Amino acid sequence: MEISIEEFQRLADDKTSQAVRIAELERQLAERMGECEQLRDRVGALEADNEAARLEIMMLRNYITLSVEKIKAFVKRLQSLDRFAFLKTFLECVLPQEHYQEQLMLVNEVMTIPEEPKAVATVQNNFAAGSGCQVFNGEVKGEFDKN
Repeated sequence: MEISIEEFQRLADDKTSQAVRIAELERQLAERMGECEQLRDRVGALEADNEAARLEIMMLRNYITLSVEKIKAFVKRLQSLDRFAFLKTFLECVLPQEHYQEQLMLVNEVMTIPEEPKAVATVQNNFAAGSGCQVFNGEVKGEFDKN
């Protein structure tokens, strides 16, 4: 079989263009494989993060969420130091072990000792006729109004 130089040249050009096309496709394939590997790594990391978040959510379902502002408002309404002490002790006892120190600091910030209401004593002054003063038998403390 005989082929002319023009036919040979055309076959050589076709072969060269095919080789160039194959090289370009191999380069693109290598790029896509690299991207695919990066995406697999990212998916693996995201799946690990998702699993960690899922486990944390499962753990948090065992806890009761309390509002710091509402606790502060409630503590301000407490009238008795006994009730305050009970509530603070209760909160300290139910703190989770894994976050105890940071939660204890928050409880101490929220639980400020309420002020005891001042006791008001009423003293009646019964002066004897012609008396200019009153005599108390024992120690008397407090604030007195002059009426």
